[in-house]
Amino acid sequence: MTFGKWIDISPSEGTLVVNIGDMMQAWSNDKLRSSEHRVVLNQPLNRFSLAFFWCFEDEKVVMAPDEVVGEGNKRMYNPFEFLEYLKFRENNQRGRFEKVGYTVKDFAGIRSQL
Repeated sequence: MTFGKWIDISPSEGTLVVNIGDMMQAWSNDKLRSSEHRVVLNQPLNRFSLAFFWCFEDEKVVMAPDEVVGEGNKRMYNPFEFLEYLKFRENNQRGRFEKVGYTVKDFAGIRSQL
C-alpha cells in the first residue's frame, strides 16, 4: 500500500513471494521489511498459498544480534519483550485489520537524535 492506495504487483512465473512479519523486521534491524498486503485474483487461475507463523515465547526479548546489525551500523530498535508488543497491537488494533500507524517501529523504533 502506498499513500493509502493498493499497488498492483505482477508476479513473475516460477517465483516465490515471502511476506515478512514485524518481529522479523525488528530482529533483522530493518534489513527485511514487514508490509501490509492482500491478494486479489483477477483471473480464474489456480494459486497455491502456504502460511507459516512463528512467534517468540511471551517473555523472550526481541533484539537484532550484533552480527545482524553490523559493525558501524546503528540499532534501529530498542530491545523489547514479545508479549509487550502483542499487548500494544491488541490495544491499538481492536476491531481494525489495518496495520497502518501501529507498527513495530512505532512501538520500539529508536528515534534519531538530531
